[in-house]
This record gives sequence, C-alpha cells and structure tokens, in this order.
Amino acid sequence: MQIQRPINIFTKETYLQLEQRRYRIYLLGGWGVRLNEFDISIRNTVTKEMVSAQKAFWKVQSYAYHKRAKRILIIDVPIAGKYRVLFHYPHSLRVTYNNLLISNNFFNPLPTYELDVLFSTKEGMFSVS
Repeated sequence: MQIQRPINIFTKETYLQLEQRRYRIYLLGGWGVRLNEFDISIRNTVTKEMVSAQKAFWKVQSYAYHKRAKRILIIDVPIAGKYRVLFHYPHSLRVTYNNLLISNNFFNPLPTYELDVLFSTKEGMFSVS
C-alpha cells in the first residue's frame, strides 16, 4: 500500500489500515501553509497506543488528486493495524494557494473546511497520486 485517499481535516471518525512504516502526510489545497496549533495523531484500535506526527523537515511541494500538495507532517507507525486518525485544532490551520509573500497579501486564506490531508509512503519531489 503506497497511498491512501484524501481525508477532510474535519472528519470525526476516520480509520485507516496502516502498515509498520513511515508515512508522509500531505496537505491538499495550497502551498502556503501555517500549521499554528494544527496536529495529527493516530490511535491503534486494538492496543489504544497513541502516536503523534512530527513536523516534516523537508516540506516538499507537489501535486496530488489535481490539487497542490505540501508535505507537512511525518508519522512512524510502530505496528501494523487499524488506526483511528485524530485531527487537533483544524481551525487554526492557515493555507494560501501559493507560498509567495507578495501575492498572499492580496488573497484570503483558503477555507479550512475544504482542506484535505493525504497519507503516503512515496518519497521525493514528484506527484504523490
């Protein structure tokens, strides 16, 4: 399994079958991203173990599902299994279509209810879909 389907950041009950490996989490919608308090964690449905995502060092920009995608977080899954995805403070996330400072002064941030995330095992600077 290399790629999951996009998940809206306001989804309450999302479960994913994940393998034991590192996943890159991409934000779909724009390249100008300010996380603020936004965070993602996963909870194993059997062991109840909670794993928090870490901020990505290389914030790679790409395209996925015909949208702009930016790698924002990385999460290491300790054991394979079914996990519940938990989104923390989705309202604090600020995303603009591009990351150019000059153009961001003229446009409002994208509506947060339209933003999706994507769990992917793919690496590098290429389309993640």
